[in-house]
Amino acid sequence: MNKRIIHIALGKANPERPNGVNKVVNSLVSHQVCNGFNAEFWGISFSNKHNYPTRNYRTNLFMDQRLKFRLDKALEEAINKLNPQKTIFHIHGAFIPQFYTLSKLLKKRNIPYFFTPHGGYNIKALKRSKWTKLIYTTLFERPLVNKAQGVQLLGASEFVGAKKHFINSFSLIPNGQELSKEIPTIKKAKKSLLLGFIGRIDIETKGLDILLNGIRKAAQHNDIKLEIVGSGGELESLKRMVEKLGLNQHITFKGAIFGADKLTVISNWDALCLTSRNEGIPGVVLEAASVGVPSIVSKETNMGKYVKNYASGWVLEQNNHQYLFEAIQELELSKNTGAYKNYKHAAQTMIRKEFDWNLIAKRLVAAYDK
Repeated sequence: MNKRIIHIALGKANPERPNGVNKVVNSLVSHQVCNGFNAEFWGISFSNKHNYPTRNYRTNLFMDQRLKFRLDKALEEAINKLNPQKTIFHIHGAFIPQFYTLSKLLKKRNIPYFFTPHGGYNIKALKRSKWTKLIYTTLFERPLVNKAQGVQLLGASEFVGAKKHFINSFSLIPNGQELSKEIPTIKKAKKSLLLGFIGRIDIETKGLDILLNGIRKAAQHNDIKLEIVGSGGELESLKRMVEKLGLNQHITFKGAIFGADKLTVISNWDALCLTSRNEGIPGVVLEAASVGVPSIVSKETNMGKYVKNYASGWVLEQNNHQYLFEAIQELELSKNTGAYKNYKHAAQTMIRKEFDWNLIAKRLVAAYDK
């Protein structure tokens, strides 16, 4: 493709922020540039301060407006200067009023655009604020999606919601992940089985109630510890749950951790646990796999197919504490028999063959051309 590819999202594509879309967009644009494509990023933010790491692609920032259906005049002027025949936009994010207005302007200028909702059309996600989203979809989201050049869905669970509300060409393309370079670890000889969770502290969505009850049952049979990485949200409610379940000696809250420090913590775990009830493609599972840490996942994470195909962890047949307990028992058995090293190797193989960012970047460029 010889077109100018302009990615646009809320924020600054800063990978050091907790917003997962920022990290994904940064990696995608960077790898498209590395593969010879003319890609850049435009961000809509309340600040145009360049407070993000050095990057290999052009960045233009535009001011967000108090009225969300309005665009910065500078953004409108920049779009009007573009050559429609030599430009394509890639819009990132669902249910964002600014992007409805943007899509109308792009169609007026005959500039094609591609769209990624980043997990926003999962059935459970659509049920949250159901009636508000239904009205918004009818009036604004449907015109945006139906007129897009194409739509990227991250996981199979998005197809049901997307096909229910929209008519378009959907491409199933997951997010990517780089294999981590060798990093310092804090591994020590230990008797306890050490599990971990990292992510937004949202008890219902992330299935943290399932996780705690699974740990509670496992603690009756295993020497087990769980580290929870994350802050804000329902953290205090989660701490009360831990207290009520009598798990204080088994669970450690480590707060928010980012960058290389996060990977160092993850690398010390025997497995990442993600019992989510709703996900797009969870970056934490990919990050764990990139440092050779297998995962225990629910089918709702959209990672079940990959984990099964590569035998890079354990997939819960049903997302409940009993199946989680059984997976933990299988994990410990693998540690005792020496089979665990196969899971570690398989995790990195899965990243290399399915989630390499260079492959994902090229697949998306091919989807733009369809």
